[in-house]
Amino acid sequence: LVLEVLRTGGEFEQFGAKLRSTLGSAAAAEAAMKNAVAYAAQTPFDVRGIVQGTVLLEAFGQRSQKVLPTVANLAAAFGERFEEVSLIVGKAMSGSLEGFESLRNRLGVTTLELKRFGAETTKQGGIQVLTSQQLDKARTALERLVAVKYGDAVARQQNTLFGATSNLYDAMTRLAAAVGGAMIPAMTS
Repeated sequence: LVLEVLRTGGEFEQFGAKLRSTLGSAAAAEAAMKNAVAYAAQTPFDVRGIVQGTVLLEAFGQRSQKVLPTVANLAAAFGERFEEVSLIVGKAMSGSLEGFESLRNRLGVTTLELKRFGAETTKQGGIQVLTSQQLDKARTALERLVAVKYGDAVARQQNTLFGATSNLYDAMTRLAAAVGGAMIPAMTS
């Protein structure tokens, strides 16, 4: 039990270090971590997945607090791991065509649907993201499409037995992280 508590505390310490690296400051990292932990308590996803997804989104230059609902609804709708959907969405929202291809091939978010919600397309039928305006249109289209088509997926999943047990597990994880985090200085000095 003690080793599990220390491992969890160490894992959260590493998440904090990753966020400091991607966000550039301890204060921003702490705020992002608090937001991720709080968001996990409202979803059927585990706190580790939400925190790791937050790290990935921030690494791709996305404001995780704004993008988390889009990722969560897609992951809930398709039964995918939160951190994997975070990677896909982070890539797409940063302008990577690979991200948009993954949205289409893995999650069924088609170019035609994105176009209907305002994204610009190429003559060949792909998403156009050559300018910042085109990228903004593609981001907005993705957010709007997910909100309209899958906007209640998290709520539906949250109201299942899995959602309830996930929140109980998250509470235990947060406790283990707090206790483990308090033990780390004594173990590393």
